[in-house]
Amino acid sequence: MDNVGFVEEEEASPLVDSKVVLPSNVWEEASDYDFLNDTRKRLNGVNKDTFEEEVQAWSDGFKMLPKYDRKKYQEEISEMEMHFQSDSNFSFDTLVVLYSTQVSYRNRLTAMKSVVNANYEIYNQAYKSLDKQAFKLFSKAGGSVDDRRADAAHVVAPFLRLSTQAKAMLDQIEEMISNIEFAAFQLSRLLREREALAKINTSFEREGQHTKLHTDFQSRIRPTRTSDDDGFEQL
Repeated sequence: MDNVGFVEEEEASPLVDSKVVLPSNVWEEASDYDFLNDTRKRLNGVNKDTFEEEVQAWSDGFKMLPKYDRKKYQEEISEMEMHFQSDSNFSFDTLVVLYSTQVSYRNRLTAMKSVVNANYEIYNQAYKSLDKQAFKLFSKAGGSVDDRRADAAHVVAPFLRLSTQAKAMLDQIEEMISNIEFAAFQLSRLLREREALAKINTSFEREGQHTKLHTDFQSRIRPTRTSDDDGFEQL
């Protein structure tokens, strides 16, 4: 387990102890796994051999995780344009483009999150499970609680590093999603305002046209009236 640490890419089998060559089928479908016989073996408790088998089993599980490139994900996130505020880009067409861009960003980030979260969940579960087993294993060797805890933490440190790295990536994605959702919400409000103003302007324009047509029509059908020499209107 010495070759495990912070990795740039989650390649297949980041955790493989060369001393353990036991084939593992614990990641098969639940209907195909013999839980009874496996449980009978586990009733004997934790020892060095069973602990190594667990390391191998989790390592096999890591091979089944969806792969992702952490550096590429970070570069892709950094290229997402979030600075859309200016004095000249609040036309309706511009807002529509900005809003659709934020929606596409969110869809992409959600896909990235599902991949990273799958890795984090497995890494974290492996760390927590093996941490408890390692502590129990060192408890048999005696020593103070602090010493046993330190020894156990040392053994499972590679799993903690993998879990921490995936969690950091997951937090970054979730923070970006939160920012994008806020930006999209603000853009949607601006779009609704533009739509409301457009409806009001259209209503006023139609009313003005109607008034003008009515005035023109009345002026055309109104009879022409003349006055006599004394200024009295003639009937």
